[in-house]
Amino acid sequence: MVIITTKSGKGMAGGGIEYSTSMGVSTVSKRYDVLEPEEYLNAIDDLGGNSASLDAGYDTDWQDQIYRTGISQTHNLSYSSSSAKGDYRASMSYFKQNGIIEESSLERFTARINGNRNYFDDKLKFSTQLTVSNVKDQGVPIGNTPNHYGDLIASALYMNPTEPVYLEDGSLNQPSYDRLNPLAMLEYSANNTSTLRALLSLSAEYQITKDLSIKTIYGYDMSKSDRTYAYSPLLYANGIWENGRAGLTTISMDNGLWENFINYKKTFDQVVFTGLLGYSYQFFNTKGSNMNAGKFRFDDLDLMMNNMASGESIVGNTWKSKDELQSYFARLNFVAKDKWLVTATVRADGSTRFGTNNKYGYFPSMALGYRLSEEDFIPESISNLKIRLGWGITGNQEIPHNLYSQRQRYGTSGITNSGDINIGTLYNVTFANPDLQWETTKQFNGGIDFGFNDNKIRGTVDFYHKTTTDLLIQQRSAQPAPQSYFWTNLDANIINAGVDFSLSADLISGRDFSWEFTSNLSYNKNEVKDFATTIETGRLDGQGLTGVFVQRIANKQPMYAYFLRIFEGFDSNGLAVYKEDKPVYTGDSPIPKVSMGLTNTFRYKNFDCNVYLNGQFGHKIYSNTANAFFYAGNLAIGRNVPSYIVGNGEAAVNTADPSTRFLEDGSFVRLQDVTLGYNIPVSKIKNISKLRLSLTGQNLFVITDYSGQDPEVNVNKANNGVPSLGIDYTTYPRSRTILMGLSVQF
Repeated sequence: MVIITTKSGKGMAGGGIEYSTSMGVSTVSKRYDVLEPEEYLNAIDDLGGNSASLDAGYDTDWQDQIYRTGISQTHNLSYSSSSAKGDYRASMSYFKQNGIIEESSLERFTARINGNRNYFDDKLKFSTQLTVSNVKDQGVPIGNTPNHYGDLIASALYMNPTEPVYLEDGSLNQPSYDRLNPLAMLEYSANNTSTLRALLSLSAEYQITKDLSIKTIYGYDMSKSDRTYAYSPLLYANGIWENGRAGLTTISMDNGLWENFINYKKTFDQVVFTGLLGYSYQFFNTKGSNMNAGKFRFDDLDLMMNNMASGESIVGNTWKSKDELQSYFARLNFVAKDKWLVTATVRADGSTRFGTNNKYGYFPSMALGYRLSEEDFIPESISNLKIRLGWGITGNQEIPHNLYSQRQRYGTSGITNSGDINIGTLYNVTFANPDLQWETTKQFNGGIDFGFNDNKIRGTVDFYHKTTTDLLIQQRSAQPAPQSYFWTNLDANIINAGVDFSLSADLISGRDFSWEFTSNLSYNKNEVKDFATTIETGRLDGQGLTGVFVQRIANKQPMYAYFLRIFEGFDSNGLAVYKEDKPVYTGDSPIPKVSMGLTNTFRYKNFDCNVYLNGQFGHKIYSNTANAFFYAGNLAIGRNVPSYIVGNGEAAVNTADPSTRFLEDGSFVRLQDVTLGYNIPVSKIKNISKLRLSLTGQNLFVITDYSGQDPEVNVNKANNGVPSLGIDYTTYPRSRTILMGLSVQF
C-alpha cells in the first residue's frame, strides 16, 4: 500500500512543537535450560560415555556469550500549524536498537511532511504527504535451514560447557566444524542490510455541487535495498566455507497507485443515498542482482564485501519484472429512517500476474443492517441493537512478480566461474500458464451490535463462514522442464468458520477515577475439503532429517495438518516406541482455534495505566530445534542438551525420528503490554502545553507449557514453495523490554 495516512497539523493554530523520546532496555525472555559442566559430565557417564575425554576443565555458559542487554532509543520531533485555509505537519524521528544478541542492531531515520490546503471557499482540497526513511540492519548468522552443525543459536545450545571460549594463545577456540564456537561465528561473519525508501501521496478533491464531488489520489513507493554478507576464512579450522565467502544482493522496487472516485450523496425525505464510482491503476516494478564469491586470499570482512572480484568461484545473476493491476468498482449505500441500511459493492480487478484466459476477477458483495434500537418497542435500557447480514467475494493475487507464474519467458546464460560473459543461446526460462487465475474467498456473515445503559456496556457478535477456492500455490515441475516450479490453483475448498465476540464496558466513570474494560474472543475452525490428493510441506532440517516433512495439505484435514508417527515413550532398552510403524494424521493443527485479547485502562486524576493481555489456544507447535538437537544421541557424541533429557529413559543409540515426541501444545497467555503514564500539570509552566512521562513493559511474562523460547513462533519451513505453519527452529528469540518515555508539547 502506497497511500500514506499520518498525523496532520489540524487544530494546531499558530504552530506547535512536539518532542518525544524513549529509552528501552531489553533482555532475552527465556533461555534454554541446558546442562551445566558437572551435570553434563555426569550425564555423559550415565550414558556409558567417557566424560574424562570431554572434560576441558572450564565452566562456559555459551548462551551468555551471545546474549546481552539490548539498549534502544527513540527520538521524535515535529512542528505543526493550521489556519482557516489548511494545515501542515513536519516531523523527524530516529530509532536505534542494539539487539539482545551480540552484533545485531537496527538503526532507522525517518523524515515526514504532510499538508492540506483549501481553495475556492473550501470546494477544492489538496493534500500532500511525503515520507523518506533510511534503515540499516546488522544481522547475525541465524537461518531457517541450518544443517546438522546448526547456526548461532544451535551452537550456543549444544557446545560442550567445559570448553573454553579462547585458547591459551588468545585465539578463539574452534574445535571442529560440527562443534562451532558461537563467539567465533559472530566475530568472523558480517551481514549488513541498508534500505532507502520514499513514499509520496498527492490527492485533490473538488465539490462540484452540494451532492457531487470527485477525488483523485496518486501514490508512489520507491525503495532500494542492499545486503552484503561475508564469512571470514578464519571461521572454522578446516575452512569449510571455501576459504571465505562473500555476497551482495541488491533489490530496487518502485510501485505506483492512481485512484479516482466520483461520490454522490443525496437525502430524500428520510432516506440517505450515497454512491461511488471508481477506477484505480497500480504498477509494480522490481529489479535486482546478486553475486557470490569464495576462496579469498585475505580475511578482512569489509575487504571481502567490497572486493568480491578478488575471490574465486564468482557466480551472479540479475532479474527484472513488472506487473500491473487495474480495478473498476462501484458502491451504493441506502439508509432509511436511520435504521434500515443496505450496501452493495461490485469490483472488477485485472492483474498481469494471471494467465491470458483469466486476467480479470469479479467480486460483488452486499450487506444489510437493521437498527432495532430505533424501534419504539425496544426498551430504553438498550441503547444500541443492530442486526447485520453480509455476503461477498474477495480476490487474492499475492504471488511473486512473474516468478514461475503465467508468462512464457526466455533468457541466456550469464557470468561463468571465470568471470567471462557467456552470451549463449536463447532458451526457455518458464513455460506459458494461461489458465492461472484469481484465488477467491466467498464469505457469509451475520452479526449483532449491542449496547446497554447509554453504551456503557457495548459489544458485537459476528458469525462467519469463508470458502476459499482456487488457492494459489507453488508446485514443483515434472522434470525435465525449463523451470523448477510453477504456480497453480489448488483444486480444493478451504473452509474457515467461526465466531468473533467483543465486549467493552465503562466499569467506573468517576470524576477522578475511571476504569474501561475491553475484550475480544475468536473461535475458528479450518478444514480442507474436496481435495483429491495430498501436498507435503513442513520440511525439517538437521542430521538425519533431510527430506523429511511433518505437515500435509489433505482432504478433511486442517491446513498444514501434522502427519507423524505417534510417540508412546521408550522401551526397556531405551528405544522409542510408536503406536504404528507409519505416520498418521494426528488430528492436530498449527492454526489456533481460539484467540483472545484483554485490555484494562485505568485513569486516576493525572495518572493512567493500560494493561493488555493476549493469548492463543488449541494448536500445536513442532519443535525442529528439539528434533535436531535435544535427544540422548546428541549428548552421547559430546553435545549439550536440556536438563529434561537426562534420565528420561532414552538410550544413546536411539534415533530421534520425527514424531509426536516433538509436537507440543502451543497455547499461551501473554502479558503483552503494561503502560503507566503521568500527565504533569503545566498550567504554571511557561510555553509548555503538555508534558507526559511514561513507563512501559513489553512481553513481561508468558504462561505456556511450550518448552521452546516462545510459543508465538513460525519459521519458514516451506517445501518447494508450499508454505508451512507452526514450526520452530532456532529462531531469533523474543525480548522482554522496559521503556521509559517523555513527551512534551510547546
